[in-house]
Amino acid sequence: AVTTDGLALGNGAPPVVETTLPTPLDFRIRGLKANVDASDNSVVDGELYEGIAGVGCDASCCRALSASTPHVSRRLQGDNAEPTSSGCQEEASSITSAIPLAVTYIIVIILIMFSGLFSGLTLGLMSLDKTGLEIVMEGDDPANAAAARKIYPIRKNGNLLLCTLLLGNVAVNALLSILTADIWGGLVGFFASTAVIVIFGEILPQAACSRYALQVGSKTVPIVRVIMCLMYPIAFPLAFMLDKILGHELGTTYSKAEMTKLLEIHVKEGRFNQETGTAMTGALKYQDVLVKEVMTPIENTFMLDAEEKLSFDLIAQIFKTGYSRIPVYEVSVNNVIGLLF
Repeated sequence: AVTTDGLALGNGAPPVVETTLPTPLDFRIRGLKANVDASDNSVVDGELYEGIAGVGCDASCCRALSASTPHVSRRLQGDNAEPTSSGCQEEASSITSAIPLAVTYIIVIILIMFSGLFSGLTLGLMSLDKTGLEIVMEGDDPANAAAARKIYPIRKNGNLLLCTLLLGNVAVNALLSILTADIWGGLVGFFASTAVIVIFGEILPQAACSRYALQVGSKTVPIVRVIMCLMYPIAFPLAFMLDKILGHELGTTYSKAEMTKLLEIHVKEGRFNQETGTAMTGALKYQDVLVKEVMTPIENTFMLDAEEKLSFDLIAQIFKTGYSRIPVYEVSVNNVIGLLF
């Protein structure tokens, strides 16, 4: 910029000329007005590039350059080894720039809690099928029966519940990764978010909810209902597709062999005694058992003649057999007239 004093000196001296050195703003204006062909990424004038890169350019300048001369902006960003001294300055994240650091940490903690909740409930609630809940509701434990009654209304729509919990878990984990990356930087944020999500968002919640699914599920039913309402516009179409493709969820049922093994396990765990287990197992097998398999052929049966006297030797013989009931016949073994017991 050149300015000239309008008054001439009395001695005929030339007019005073005041020269102002170019400012960073001048370089920016020159850059914005540069004749750059962005379509073919022509080489930019070296002086323009060196001038802008030398004085540094803040965030507003970087946005202006990106809008008007994208080739200059790309060169500056590529050569910007140290953003604090030259080139376009990296803007702060739009997510955390307006949030105090303490508030950001609080949000991260809340997101970790929700991540663990979604992950734990996905495993815990989905492991409680409808048939199992119906059995627990009719059981003799009042606390478990009450918990099952609370869970059953949301669990009966299994695909809708699954889509809701998975969508919530994915959304929370994605936001948690973004916030931790903004707080600790790219690589550190990646490892920090991964460690936090795996330990506090996956392993610990799933280990707890797999053992205490009824208790945790019944306490969190109100929260799950609210989340289902919020996620309904997205979760319902996905659940509807699953119902059509895979069909509605069926409860767990057992065959005779599986029921027999289940009874054996209950006997080992002390849920009921051996006699009860044997009787129940026998009841399952009776349909496939033939009469000849459970009865003794008559020729091998210990029997007494009706005319025989109960002597000491006969009573001793009866005790040796170990039978509690002795058939009594008359004339022929095929003519049984009673039992001695």
